[in-house]
Order: sequence, then C-alpha cells, then structure tokens
Amino acid sequence: MKKFPEGFYWGAATASYQVEGGIDNCDWAKAASEGRVPVCGMACDHYHRYEEDFDIAKSLGHNAHRFSIEWARIEPEEGRFDTVEIEHYRKVLLSLKKQNIEPFVTLWHFTLPLWFSESGGFERKDSPEIFARYCLFVVNELQDLCTHFSTINEPNVWAGHGWLYGAWPPFKRGKIFNKQLGKDDGSTKRVGAVAKNKNILLYFKVEKNLINGHIMSYDAIKKIAPQVKISLVKHVRWFTSDDKIINRLKAGVMSYLQSGRFLNKVRRHLDEIGLNYYRHTMFGDNKNYLLTDMGWKAYPSGLYGALMSLKKYKLPV
Repeated sequence: MKKFPEGFYWGAATASYQVEGGIDNCDWAKAASEGRVPVCGMACDHYHRYEEDFDIAKSLGHNAHRFSIEWARIEPEEGRFDTVEIEHYRKVLLSLKKQNIEPFVTLWHFTLPLWFSESGGFERKDSPEIFARYCLFVVNELQDLCTHFSTINEPNVWAGHGWLYGAWPPFKRGKIFNKQLGKDDGSTKRVGAVAKNKNILLYFKVEKNLINGHIMSYDAIKKIAPQVKISLVKHVRWFTSDDKIINRLKAGVMSYLQSGRFLNKVRRHLDEIGLNYYRHTMFGDNKNYLLTDMGWKAYPSGLYGALMSLKKYKLPV
C-alpha cells in the first residue's frame, strides 16, 4: 500500500456562511430573504459548535482544517472592524491548535458585507484597496496563530456565476454576440436572475479588481507578516480532448481561460496554491460516467491532471 509523504495534510474544509449560521448582513443572506437562493439560517451552527466539530475531525484522523472568515462579521460597517468577532476566530484557531490540527484560513469565501455589495462590490474602482485593508487587518490579528492564509476562494467561479450566468449575487448575466449566457432552466428561474443585458466586459472589470485585490493584499501582508504563506484557492477544471485538432484547441483555450489566465497574473504574488477539483471535461468524449449530486461527471483520476497543470508554477499545492 502506498503511503502519503511526510508532512502531507489530510483534512476537510468549510465556508463560513455555509456552516456558521446566524449571518444576516451579507449579500447572500439578503438574496435568501428575497427567495433568490436557498435560506441558510443557522446551518449546522458551527459558530457555536466548532469545538464539537473539531473533535469529530480529530477522530477521523485529520491533521489540517480549512475554514473561512466571514467578512461581514469582521467589518459590519465600512472601515469599522469588530474586535469581538476577531476574538471569536482566535478561539477557533486555538481550538484547532489544541487538537494539533493545522489551520488554513480563507479570508474571503464568496459572501460580501451588505455595505460593500450594495455600493458596487468588486465593480467599485477602489475595491482592491478595500479588500486589501480587510485582509491586512485579519492577518495582523491572527498571524500568531496561523501560518497559511488564502485571500480568495475560486475568483473566476464567483465572478462567472455573478456576472456571466446570473445565478449568484449580484445576479447579472452577460451576452456574447447577442447570445445570452447562462441557462433559462429551473435553476436560473429559481434564483431570479436579473440585469440580463449587462455587458460581458463588466465581468472582466470585476476579475481585474479581484486580481489587483489579491496582489495588494499580498504586498501589504508581507510587510507586516513576512513569515506567513499566502495563496488563493483556485478551481481547476481539467480539460482534455480526443485526437481531433479542433478539440485539442478547445481544451487548450478553456484551460487557459478557466485557470491559466488568472494564475499567470498573480503567480509572483503567491507562496502556495490552493486547488479545488470537482470535474473533468473531455472534448470528443462520448463515454457514460457516474454523475455526482451536482450532475457532473465523476472522474477522480482527473485530480492528477489538475495537479500536474499547476506544476509549472513551482509552488506547494
């Protein structure tokens, strides 16, 4: 039997809004109150039951845990930081340390404070500075308890669902050559996509601000905490093809647009890379696959391909 190498981390991951419960001052909570996304409510009450949850993680043999900080808790009003909430996350980190579980903190995982989202969010010209200010504050407060920080979770997934497909806040959809992006199916109707005529260039504006937000955060954090490791978490979808030239071209273009383009712009501002792998796409493939609950093809060996696609960056994953 093959064994994992020394120092290999085995664990689980959560996102604050999905597990903590009781968050009502973010864009997703507002969307839920309007019937656009499912109601989260108290979720599994991880905010109060994190010690029990970490007991379970330890019993499963975990030695690492990734979780996110809820921006709306830390900065409920623009420029005002809540020290009580920071103290809560310090307790979370101390609980992990007590279990000898290495923490990996994601500074922002999809949900935005209402004051930020309602004033334009990452469409704002000054959004990179606002984001960097938040990241700097959190890392400064937690750096003695955590070494690994990720600035952003899946930037392209978040921006794509919010500005191209209209499925997530702020529910905007783009067009290419006058063709509507996204699906007019039950899922899109359920979330109530709006602003359907927004220009696709708005997506690229948001993406640029996310890139600059990460870079500014990295530079600011390194000045006060050079010892910490900074990453971002990227969803890497592994694209392959049959031997047809057109399909090879499709796979290459999609791989660049989905992962390479963003990572190439931030590669000099990363100490490590976070990888999320969910599925694989093969152009020209007619095989039948077992589907996941999300309706995606189950292809575990694609994780290897996703990992190898990151090898060129020469960074820990």
